[in-house]
Amino acid sequence: MDKQKLSCGDTPEARRNFINNNESSIYEGRNEDGEKIMVELQKGVGMNVSTIRKSKPNWYEVQEFDNLGFCISLSYESIKLKKWG
Repeated sequence: MDKQKLSCGDTPEARRNFINNNESSIYEGRNEDGEKIMVELQKGVGMNVSTIRKSKPNWYEVQEFDNLGFCISLSYESIKLKKWG
């Protein structure tokens, strides 16, 4: 599943559709730029998208989205602190 292209949408409407029409779970794959991503989805509630950016390989970029598909926070976590990837 690691090499699977995973898209949870690039607009609020597309993200809202993803949040409301997929089961609560953790999804892993790669984004359109080939970067590793992990999506922690709570159906109907929101999701966190963790990305290992090529430009920042020692950090996870974590975007939190609400149930409407809007980004409500952006943070960075050290790979040393979070063992995934």
